[in-house]
Amino acid sequence: MDADLRLKMLAAENDELRERIALLKQALAEDAWHPPAEWGLTAAETQVMQALLSRKIATRGAILASLYHAHGRDEPEPNIIRVYLCKMRRKLDPYGVRIKTIRGVGYALPIAQKRVIRAGAVDIGSAV
Repeated sequence: MDADLRLKMLAAENDELRERIALLKQALAEDAWHPPAEWGLTAAETQVMQALLSRKIATRGAILASLYHAHGRDEPEPNIIRVYLCKMRRKLDPYGVRIKTIRGVGYALPIAQKRVIRAGAVDIGSAV
C-alpha cells in the first residue's frame, strides 16, 4: 500500500476515534443529563431525549446520528424514530413531558420543559 494513502487512512481513523472519545467523555461527564428512573427510559430512548434537549428542533437525521452514526452501528430504517417517540410519549405523558412533532422538519420539546427537565424534575407538568 502506498505510504500517502496509508497516512490518509490513519488520519481518518484517528479523527473518528477522537470523535468517539469526545462522545464518551460527554457521556461520562458529571453534568451529563440522565433521565429520572421513574420515567423508565431505555438507553436508546435516553439518547433520543438528549438529542431533543440539545437542539431547538431535532431532525430525524440528527436523532439517527445520535443513535447510530456516532457509535459505529448500522443505520436502521428511519421509521425506528417513530417507534421510539411513540414509546417515549407513552412513558412521559404521565409526567407532563410533551414531545412535539414539527411536520416535515423533526421533533422538539418546549423551551420551558427543557429547563425543568435539565433541572432534574420528575413530574414537570406542575413545574411548567
